[in-house]
Amino acid sequence: MGPTVRVTLAEVERRLVARRRARYISALRHAFFSAFIQPPEPILYAMNPVSARRLVPLLAGVLLAGAAAADSFRCGNRLVTDGDSAAKVLALCGEPSEVTTTSILRRPVVWRYGRPWYASDDLVPVAVEFWTYNLGRQKLMRRLRLEDGLVVEIETLGHGYHDDP
Repeated sequence: MGPTVRVTLAEVERRLVARRRARYISALRHAFFSAFIQPPEPILYAMNPVSARRLVPLLAGVLLAGAAAADSFRCGNRLVTDGDSAAKVLALCGEPSEVTTTSILRRPVVWRYGRPWYASDDLVPVAVEFWTYNLGRQKLMRRLRLEDGLVVEIETLGHGYHDDP
């Protein structure tokens, strides 16, 4: 056994007070400095590059999914979407309030295996029509762009108007 160390009661109390004082001062320092020094955001530093590369296409898909759903509109309980023919739109919604006709020049294209193949470098005229549907004051107007008799774009306009006869 080692030498016996005798400590007085006053020395024990002094050591306890010093230890409590040190803990108290440490807590004060932590509270003071944590108000000025913010810890780094854990998500910015915890994400590795591989998971970030996976996250970007996911977010892009979510954002584009909302935009894809906007290319349709209802006529009563019937739905008009991209790719519908002019005859189908007329059957579902009736005659439009306004029709504007123009043409554009475009290279002839043939779709094979999901890819466009251009038949030639010559430009051919393509008929483009804009049909506007006024659905009344309480609903938004819709403008359909038809190329070669197929709906290619559906645009939402402002509130409709009511024509008094």
